[in-house]
Amino acid sequence: MPPPTALEDAYDGFRRTVPEHRGTFGGLPWRWFEQGSGPDAVVLLPGAVGGADIFFVVFNRLAAKTRVFAVDLPDTADASAALAGFDALLESRGVRSATLLGASFSGLFVQVFARRFPNRVRALVLSQTGLADPERAPRERRSAAIAARIPPGVMRALLRLVVVLLLRRSPGKELWKRLYLASVDALTKASMVARYHLAASLDEMAGTGAWNGPVLVIHSNDDVVAKPAEQARLRQAFPHAAWHEFPGAGHSAYSMSPEAYAEVVAGFVSPSSSG
Repeated sequence: MPPPTALEDAYDGFRRTVPEHRGTFGGLPWRWFEQGSGPDAVVLLPGAVGGADIFFVVFNRLAAKTRVFAVDLPDTADASAALAGFDALLESRGVRSATLLGASFSGLFVQVFARRFPNRVRALVLSQTGLADPERAPRERRSAAIAARIPPGVMRALLRLVVVLLLRRSPGKELWKRLYLASVDALTKASMVARYHLAASLDEMAGTGAWNGPVLVIHSNDDVVAKPAEQARLRQAFPHAAWHEFPGAGHSAYSMSPEAYAEVVAGFVSPSSSG
């Protein structure tokens, strides 16, 4: 067995020193990691596959300067319950103002949350995601119907293949594969279908217009999921947003360059901390 890499050591250190919390909010079970204190925080939410602990590099970088959370979205098809539960979680932890980082799937969630609970949100980081849009909801409902007909073993096998392909060029791919594939293996058929319905529900709640506070968009020029057309729609919806491109990173800028990614986020959250 090869010796652990520095990245693996950092992850193991994160899991040893940062406690995992669990609680029920909005009638849903939530899991999160938390460090620091005070009414202002940065909250990291992962994509549809992978737990919040995957963001350990960003978490550790930010924790030196600010209060930080990493939160898993629960398995639910009910966007209203998820949004209300997330707000209740932040309220219970004394967070009055949050910068929300939504990666991929969670990018939809934070866009809708910011519109529903604008007084709770200071800024958004939209990482390799698309625009929350009611017109896309029917497509998500169709995807849910297709997923419901696919045997869960087949669905997990397909997701495992997607993960391996997306991470094939990542310098730390052994760790990332271990973490992402463990998450895939834990998925149930109900949770996989619920993700599509949740995406549809969020899109249906998006309405017209967009959050008008500070926004950072992180993207890649060759993202096969958040494609150029999606990026163009984000530019139109958030004309004053800051943008940072990771060229050639596909849909995996964080796993390709975690330290650089963390610096970009830290620079947006607190410009003086990135020097």
